[in-house]
Amino acid sequence: LPYFLAYYRKIGFDRFIFVDNASTDGTRELLLRQPDTFVFGTDESFGASGGGAGLGWKHEMLDGYCDDHWVLVADADEILVWPSSENDSVKRLTKWFESVGADVLLTVLVDMYSDKPFGRIGYAPGEPFAECCPFFDRERYYSTRCDAFPYRQYYGGVRERLFHEIRDPALEELCEVTPTMSKVPFLRWRKGQRFQ
Repeated sequence: LPYFLAYYRKIGFDRFIFVDNASTDGTRELLLRQPDTFVFGTDESFGASGGGAGLGWKHEMLDGYCDDHWVLVADADEILVWPSSENDSVKRLTKWFESVGADVLLTVLVDMYSDKPFGRIGYAPGEPFAECCPFFDRERYYSTRCDAFPYRQYYGGVRERLFHEIRDPALEELCEVTPTMSKVPFLRWRKGQRFQ
């Protein structure tokens, strides 16, 4: 979280909303010491919240506090980058979106990893994520059209290599399933919108 907060502050984010679901590692205490964070606590399951992946919590907070505001919905290990982001600000990005009539940004999640085994990576809090996990797959990315917004899904990379074949308990058969790399993390929130 120290690097996450420093990175997003540097590019212009000035408020953060977090849900802490019974952490015991000092996360809640760290966040409560920050001048620009709002922390909500729950003992409920992240996976069971409103459709899974904390969607119930996200929708409630976004509807209650973010109507008609640009928001970034990111996990603690996700960093938003765009062409020229190293010298740009989120405020200029939103002005450009508004000038072309765009309300959402569809992104591709690029999974970064280390050349060391998990547990031996040696990440130190506050360090840029890419310093300890500088590698990513350069090839085998592709997109497909889909019926639901944003009408395109991206696949490939390490997710495809690791999760190409998994057992689907609902179908009780071996099927090819590749987790999507698509995400709409940055958008102008409108009360009543829903992630799926």
